[in-house]
Amino acid sequence: MKRKSYTAGFKLEVVKVAKESNNAQAARKYGVTRKMVIDWRKQEEALKKMPKKQRARRSGIASWPELENGLAEWDREQRQSGRIVTRKDMRDQAMNRANSNPYLAYGFTATQAWCSRFMKRKKLVLRQKTKVAQKKPVDLEDKLRDFRWHVKGLTNGNEFPLGNIGNMDETPIFFDMIGFRTVDSKGAKSIIAKSTGHERTHFTRKRMPKENFPSGAFVHFHEKGWMDEQGARLWIDNIWRKRPGHSNSRSLLVWDSFRSHVAEAIKSHLNKCKMKTAVFPGGLRSVLQPLDVCINKLFKGYMREEWKEWMANGQKTYTASGRM
Repeated sequence: MKRKSYTAGFKLEVVKVAKESNNAQAARKYGVTRKMVIDWRKQEEALKKMPKKQRARRSGIASWPELENGLAEWDREQRQSGRIVTRKDMRDQAMNRANSNPYLAYGFTATQAWCSRFMKRKKLVLRQKTKVAQKKPVDLEDKLRDFRWHVKGLTNGNEFPLGNIGNMDETPIFFDMIGFRTVDSKGAKSIIAKSTGHERTHFTRKRMPKENFPSGAFVHFHEKGWMDEQGARLWIDNIWRKRPGHSNSRSLLVWDSFRSHVAEAIKSHLNKCKMKTAVFPGGLRSVLQPLDVCINKLFKGYMREEWKEWMANGQKTYTASGRM
């Protein structure tokens, strides 16, 4: 379906009728959608400055040029400092500027569509920080099919209620939570990401914390921040077997092939606990692991936001050589 374009004069006429009646009536009278009427009402001040015969406002024309120029300069300063800038950061910063100077940003809402047009106008793109990605196995489909048949074989003769099927995963948290994508100038030769140099150093604990934890929370620590066989056994006994509704009946646990998961001692303990296990094939976490996509990704995203705020505004200490 071919899109229509409308002159600034037509849009202002629709806006006038909408003010006199309402958005829905104006939309019906002029054969446009209610959303278009709402958008044109927000753009009224900008439309008044345009020639009445001019049609669609192209992405090259900024309705709020001063705001966008300041935002582009802010992005340049952030990138020169090595800070990661996401589209969300751009929209949040734009709204902060609009709220602090509403006269220059009347009707501005920092939508996703505006952000795309703004980046196009300022020749900004999302750049990927270089990393070594885990490649999917060439026999991906075969491994997926084999895993499905394996799980089906485990459930034959064992009707597991939904509450008796679980997925378990671990995740390390590092001192530097650097994002992999940032808004930067188109054609930039290198993508710099500032950090303290501890992006591969994860949290550890030498002693058990003395704080009082919420009822139902089980806390365990390992001096090297590692999930060993003892940790796996503790999780089975104190988390999985004490879940609400557990009645010591048979259950199915789905997890990856981490060393402590497939150790003989753990397999023996699982059998004693009437637990069947299905182990994900190597390299397929992002395909088969629900927790990896649904929880770990979101959790690390929130941690990354906290880290970015600390890098930008938090109190820091430095070594004699000037390193954080």
